[in-house]
Amino acid sequence: MDSDGIAWNPALDEPAPGTVCRVPHLIACSGRSLDEIQPWAWLQAVRAANAGEAHRQAHAEEH
Repeated sequence: MDSDGIAWNPALDEPAPGTVCRVPHLIACSGRSLDEIQPWAWLQAVRAANAGEAHRQAHAEEH
């Protein structure tokens, strides 16, 4: 933590044991590209789940 109480990690290492971070290191690490961390992966999962639910509802209405 800096003098203002802001937690940050200037290195590519994981935070020290026992520290609490509000942002997962994988997401905040400046040493990784967006292609590596795929921050949109959660959105793809939500869209797939929504598509599956819409499909189930459409077929339930047919019967």
